Amino acid sequence: MLGIVQDDRPSGHFERRLRCRTVRDSAAAIVLDAVGAACGVTRAELLSGRRCSQEVAASRQLAMYLVHVLLGRTYEQVGGIFGRDRTTVSYACARIEDRRDDHSPFEQQVARLEDMLKARLAGEASRVAS
Repeated sequence: MLGIVQDDRPSGHFERRLRCRTVRDSAAAIVLDAVGAACGVTRAELLSGRRCSQEVAASRQLAMYLVHVLLGRTYEQVGGIFGRDRTTVSYACARIEDRRDDHSPFEQQVARLEDMLKARLAGEASRVAS
């Protein structure tokens, strides 16, 4: 959600501040950070409850998909992370799956991201276990 705060300028301009949701799921936070870095968006943009640019929306859909597929979170759980309902998550996952054609640049990007995340999540799990 957006908070609108009037600043000290005499003209009465308004400053918009993003209230970033807190991600309590550390594995999901790793996925969000990786998608953000790969797509050039911030975690705050991925978790924002407001409408945004097409690039941010596509990146958010990819993040939802990866949290669902790689971490095995339900649509409801993913929705809770992103502040969306399960139908929005279902739609996002379907969109990503539809875009994943064999040998397309998008497929290659997602496959590389998945491989990197699997390795990173496995490393994180072994670090926590020891």
